[in-house]
Amino acid sequence: MMSEAKEPASITSRPITYTHKIPVAKTKIFWEKLKEGKICATKCKKCGNLYYPPQVDCPQCLTSEVEWLELSEEAVLETYTHVQTRPQGFTQYEPYIIAVAKTLEGVKVMGWLEGVKPTEVKVGMKLKMATKTLPDGYVTIVFKP
Repeated sequence: MMSEAKEPASITSRPITYTHKIPVAKTKIFWEKLKEGKICATKCKKCGNLYYPPQVDCPQCLTSEVEWLELSEEAVLETYTHVQTRPQGFTQYEPYIIAVAKTLEGVKVMGWLEGVKPTEVKVGMKLKMATKTLPDGYVTIVFKP
């Protein structure tokens, strides 16, 4: 008597879509500047620490006295990943490269790496940082060699 191969018991979930409002009142300046093509960090007026992503309350000295600084366009690639299996919300894009680069000011920024093939990417390469408005209206940070 032949036994039939049985599949493990399972059910298929419904598609998941999760959208929520992200409060940005304290970092509104960052989002406004990003739309203008400027990438900003905050610097604590009391202890001098620089923060990216921007922090409006210094976790070091607990003050809320910060100034907004525009970061330079120059950066150096620290690490990257080539995304081929795109997560929900990004499936409309061709496979892409996400990079983390260190700016001249010493902070690390994450963004999309464009204008280079995955086989040509090298940690330590010099990059230029800018902003880009995607077709869906979101503004993102991009790096180019």
